[in-house]
Amino acid sequence: MIRFENPQFLFLFVLFIPWLAINIFQFSKTKTAIKGFDALKESIQKFKIRTIFFGFSFLFVILGISKPLWGSRIVFEKRRGSSIMFLVDVSKSMGVSDIKPNRLEVAKAYGKLLLNELNNASCGLVLAKGEGVQAVPETVDKQILESALNSLTVNSLSSAGTNLESGIIKAAKSFSSTLATSKTIVVFTDGDETKGDISKSISVLKNKKIKLVIIGFGTSVGEYIFVYDKNNIKRKINTNLKEDKLRQAIKPLDKDALYVKFDNPSSLTKIIEIIDLKDNSIETIEKIQKPAERSFEMTLLAMIFLCCGFVFGGKRW
Repeated sequence: MIRFENPQFLFLFVLFIPWLAINIFQFSKTKTAIKGFDALKESIQKFKIRTIFFGFSFLFVILGISKPLWGSRIVFEKRRGSSIMFLVDVSKSMGVSDIKPNRLEVAKAYGKLLLNELNNASCGLVLAKGEGVQAVPETVDKQILESALNSLTVNSLSSAGTNLESGIIKAAKSFSSTLATSKTIVVFTDGDETKGDISKSISVLKNKKIKLVIIGFGTSVGEYIFVYDKNNIKRKINTNLKEDKLRQAIKPLDKDALYVKFDNPSSLTKIIEIIDLKDNSIETIEKIQKPAERSFEMTLLAMIFLCCGFVFGGKRW
């Protein structure tokens, strides 16, 4: 199956028709000046050859900049250390006070406690609201992340609702290009989604070999809050902790996923175990199978067809 890294450039194919029309128009203007049947016949023949070769060159240039991917190649990559991405739910339900002072404040305190245990691991922060927003890029400076956690409120983003699916996908994309031995997304949430479906993001993590830890905040009883639905009608809903839903969502990841409730005495130990902190001084080599990019082949074919156009079609009309 062929995929494209830059599929937006495929729209440039529509320029082929006006390009061809311009070539035909220019040739029609010059062929009247050609004297003799044989000369005209030769000129038409060269025009056809040149147009075919230049046309293919044009098409392969577009394919080249679109970066086609097919087949696979084996590469060896160096990996070291651990990377952790915090994903914090800052929706309205996280402001509920069924745990004191409220769910978000407890989540922030828990996040800072976990941060102190992560030693030399690099960490980042993504907010799970709307389509997901990267608040802090991956860094080893824990002070930056702690300051960002301290500043979080349920009003941190204007986007409405919670979309854990988009938040997890955003977090997976937010890991830096530095290749870590271990990558983990730690989610702080009550599981109350208004958009998306967290279970749909699991396949992304599985493909990228990213671990998932979900920490649940809230109680099974919960509290009632008022929200506006898509028709802008005010409704009263219960926002209890959705433990069963969160446990069910992570099942496909098997041993690479963990759900714990914030007040579980051994929760911090379990999280550290699954994150599996790696020493930054220890480097490993891993064999990776990646899609093969074919831009070079496309560019080479474009150059070959261009040269053939000049060689067999001549340089003039």
